[in-house]
Amino acid sequence: MTSDKLSDAVQLIRAGNKQAAVPLLKEILRGNPRDENAWLWLHVCVEDIGQKQYCLQKALEINPDNQPARNALRKLSEPSPRPVQPVSQAADEDKPAAARGQRPWFLALAVGALLLLCLAGIAISVAFRGQISNLSAGLPLVPSPTVTASLTPTSTLTPSPSATIPSTATQSLFQTSTPTQPILTPTPTIAAFTPGNPTATPLGSEITDANFIKGVAAFKAKNYQLVVDLMSAVIATSPDLAPPYRYRGRAYWSLNNCAAALADHEKAISINPDYASAWGDIGLDHECLGDGELALSDFQKALSLDGSEAVVYHNLGVHYYIKGDFEKSLEEYNLSLAIDPGRSNSWANKGQTLGQLKRYDECISAANQALKISSEEWSAYNVRGYCELFQNNYNEAIKDFKVYNANILGDVTSLNNLGAAYSHRGDVYFASGQYNLAIEDYKQAVSIVKGDAHSYGNLSFSYFATNQYQNALDSAKASIAVDPSFGGQKLVVVEARSAYALKDYAAGIEYMNQALAMGSYPLGYYYRGIMYQAAGRNAEAIHDLNRFIELGGTGPEADDAKARLAKLKP
Repeated sequence: MTSDKLSDAVQLIRAGNKQAAVPLLKEILRGNPRDENAWLWLHVCVEDIGQKQYCLQKALEINPDNQPARNALRKLSEPSPRPVQPVSQAADEDKPAAARGQRPWFLALAVGALLLLCLAGIAISVAFRGQISNLSAGLPLVPSPTVTASLTPTSTLTPSPSATIPSTATQSLFQTSTPTQPILTPTPTIAAFTPGNPTATPLGSEITDANFIKGVAAFKAKNYQLVVDLMSAVIATSPDLAPPYRYRGRAYWSLNNCAAALADHEKAISINPDYASAWGDIGLDHECLGDGELALSDFQKALSLDGSEAVVYHNLGVHYYIKGDFEKSLEEYNLSLAIDPGRSNSWANKGQTLGQLKRYDECISAANQALKISSEEWSAYNVRGYCELFQNNYNEAIKDFKVYNANILGDVTSLNNLGAAYSHRGDVYFASGQYNLAIEDYKQAVSIVKGDAHSYGNLSFSYFATNQYQNALDSAKASIAVDPSFGGQKLVVVEARSAYALKDYAAGIEYMNQALAMGSYPLGYYYRGIMYQAAGRNAEAIHDLNRFIELGGTGPEADDAKARLAKLKP
């Protein structure tokens, strides 16, 4: 249980939501004050230098050999962030222009072309306003919701792999869905760029140690604990090789132990200061540990050593996405794809960024490209579904979210997106009077997104329209329990009329009292009047029916009221 809480806290930290992680870490420490990892992560969350030092000192009290804590404590005492080391002239001249940190002419042309295409895209703001028919006996209904989902970055990023699109359930008139940022995860890096060969042999390929070879294979298979074990064996026998530290560091990073990852990556560059890939990984570690500015300098250092590192441009895209600079993020993804257009995760993250910029057509196109390269780039389904949702392509969005959720289990935010898609499609059915179809979609929505007042409310209206009065009453109660403001007076009237249809006249009268307390309107007196009559309270019935006529009530209700008054008056 503690490990689950720590994992949840780490995911929140990596998503940039440190404050939400603090209660989880404190809960862990209340149960076990000697959890050095919880102290280490708590130091990342707190802002005050003194509090950071206290957390690190507690970790060191528990384990004096905790090198990540010792390193972090040492860094806190440094007057300024580590400067970027300059590239030596001799080493620089041996590299092609791209590897000297220059953005080569073909990249500039590629980016220029991509930017022209971007300018051609139309940013579409989608608004869906359905006209809802009045139900029987002139019951006024709440208008169909307006689709105005907001796009704000609220999630985790990762270097290579994909983007996940979480959305949080809202309790407003409309269920908004909000994509998350990509998830920073390293991918195999590339050596010096040569046109047509974006995956040149990485550093370390010359190592013949059997454990190293197995460790690289384990890394590609995402068996990160095995990577740690195998690379530790290599380090024990060959402590002066940089690549084993780098691979073990990347495995630690994948296991959410970013402090240990940083220690290994720093060891790698202490052995080989020109190890571009390791500098890029240090950027990931610093991003994970909450130091975005230091991460930026690390990425820039990596590119100064090897400008052909597509993965570093990708991770810069993630970096700027976290900061909310989506235009800059898009530029970096374009650079990554100009070097290696076969990176499906960069296409997916580019789509995510275009979604943030409300360029939904381009977002869908980028996601399609990701899936053309790899049908198992699951995040692309999530990205495409999200942008389809904003294009009112609800059937397609539902299909995509289902594929994503079937393969990426437990992503609550994506499940919320699926719930939102069902809810929006339910709105379309509801607006066109196809209430049975609306009911099925709203039922799906509320089964996925707990606390969705909108779907519960319109589910109540749909049940009422199909004479399912107990279900209408139950759904109205559920909606009001979540958000009393949704549906307002009209939803309370549904409660009243459903109770009346179920012959619970006392409850019907009480609901109508609540509805009329929200504001007087003619039909309200008519409904309450016939409820009073059914309950045998004739004097009150006469008063309300007369009041309905006095307020100008018309239509069949007026004729019915007059007929009732004729029978009720002595």
